[in-house]
Amino acid sequence: MDLLSTTFARRPGLFAAIALALSIAAALGISRVRFSESPRALFRSGDAAFEELERLYADFGSDDADCIVLLESPDVLHNAPCALIRELDATLATVDGIATVTSIADLSLLGSLIPRPLLPREGTDSAARDTARSALRSHPLGTDQLVDPTFRSTILLVQLQDGDLTVAQMTPIMHAIDARIAAIQLPSNTTVTVTGIPPLRVAIFGTIKAEQFQLSLFGLVVSISVAWLLFRKLGPVLVAGLSSLFAGIWAAGLVGWIGVPFGVLTAQLPLLVQIIALCDAVHLTHHILEQRRAGASPN
Repeated sequence: MDLLSTTFARRPGLFAAIALALSIAAALGISRVRFSESPRALFRSGDAAFEELERLYADFGSDDADCIVLLESPDVLHNAPCALIRELDATLATVDGIATVTSIADLSLLGSLIPRPLLPREGTDSAARDTARSALRSHPLGTDQLVDPTFRSTILLVQLQDGDLTVAQMTPIMHAIDARIAAIQLPSNTTVTVTGIPPLRVAIFGTIKAEQFQLSLFGLVVSISVAWLLFRKLGPVLVAGLSSLFAGIWAAGLVGWIGVPFGVLTAQLPLLVQIIALCDAVHLTHHILEQRRAGASPN
């Protein structure tokens, strides 16, 4: 440590050149930073348990591919909501990347030679709607599955073609679903909401990417503000504040050069390094100022 401090005191230009070179390398590394957008990459392993999970996904499908379109209305079996359910079922099935759409519009009434749609047709009376309610209460996919017992809400289960899609692959599908729903004229007192794992994942990763740069700038502002409250002099403020910023940049650059992608759990690593570096820089700067006030020489 004495050799390092002596060398720094005698040849500060050398350390400035090293810091500049590291900063340039870090900037190049940041350009190589990737985000792990596959949900299974967070817990992927080669053990028997994960292999069993993969086998189950292959046999029965993955819930990572399930989107839920929630339709709420005072009575989903009235004419206008029924027409909306049919329209949503038909239009969402044509979106590229969607495998199947399941709703109460796909359910049938048995008991005759030709199965009849369970959902009431347009213009039917209250007796036909009551018949549909009774059929939904007894149907295995009726109440408590695709429709709630009060018939004020129903869902459309939208399954993507692959459950292991990346966020980049999911994003255009989610945008297409939102665009199709926005293009439909909704009846009064009726709302349609899209939820499920894919739209949540798209929103979360989109927020992480958008806020990564903003949080770094916010960390710089906080670092400079804390350093100014403590030291009230430009030199110590820059030493404590900027050094923590460079630490965060170098950490992000190192991750980029190593090739390890950022995930939900590791995306804030550079900010964490920046905070730790600020704490160390404040302590070291305060110690140096105390030594200078005590009469110690910089050399």
